[in-house]
Amino acid sequence: MSGMQQASRDIVLVREAQRAALADALQEVVRGWSADWGATPAQPAVRDPEGAQREAAHWRPADDGSAAAVWTAVTDDAAALLGAELLQRPACDGRLPQQDWALAAARGALQDLQQRIAACFAPAAPRPYADSSLTLSDSLAPHGGALVAGLPAWGVEWLFAPEAYAALAPAPQGAAGLPPLSELGSVLAARKVPVHMGLGEVEVALQDLMALQFGDVVRFPQRLADPLPVTVGVPTQETALLCHLGQRQGRLALGVARRPKN
Repeated sequence: MSGMQQASRDIVLVREAQRAALADALQEVVRGWSADWGATPAQPAVRDPEGAQREAAHWRPADDGSAAAVWTAVTDDAAALLGAELLQRPACDGRLPQQDWALAAARGALQDLQQRIAACFAPAAPRPYADSSLTLSDSLAPHGGALVAGLPAWGVEWLFAPEAYAALAPAPQGAAGLPPLSELGSVLAARKVPVHMGLGEVEVALQDLMALQFGDVVRFPQRLADPLPVTVGVPTQETALLCHLGQRQGRLALGVARRPKN
């Protein structure tokens, strides 16, 4: 796997982890809210914000009383759909009469849900630069990092800025303890990389290989006194160190012998 492929895979895995973490946290909020209002718990659907830029005019802050890190878009019949759910009856053409008490209750329930979402996903800390305001255009910009989650059955969606869910997904290994803005050298120095130890190759007859049993021995050409080549990253890279195989505190260990000659 090339370095570019590795980086692309890491980005995909991080994005998947972010979506899963956001879905889990949102599900907890929706479950508690559903129990309080007597609605059937629904499973939130989380996606990347493709098409959200075209719908920017429909987004508004989920809670006007807090700094906007979460925006919401609600369809015209959302309250009617939820009101029908609260009454446990089908809505006529997706709507309820405007004077129906269930409609007023559904509007209050939706407002309560929006406030819970905004409170749960409020940014833990302001942005680490001078302009700490969160704008919708920032989140919708290419590579802005926003995520969209919704309850399609009730016609409600939310758009989450990266600050809203940043604390949910686990941090990349090696980044712990570093400030939000760090020198590139510090970030690279803290990153963990795979280390490959090469024992060399041996040739074994196929019939012998198929007949191997517990206790059989496969002998390698290296002598015990010979240092083993160690590569960093993918196995095709040049040898970084020459090491002796050994043990330390009951675990396999490598003792650095020397650096290879260039």
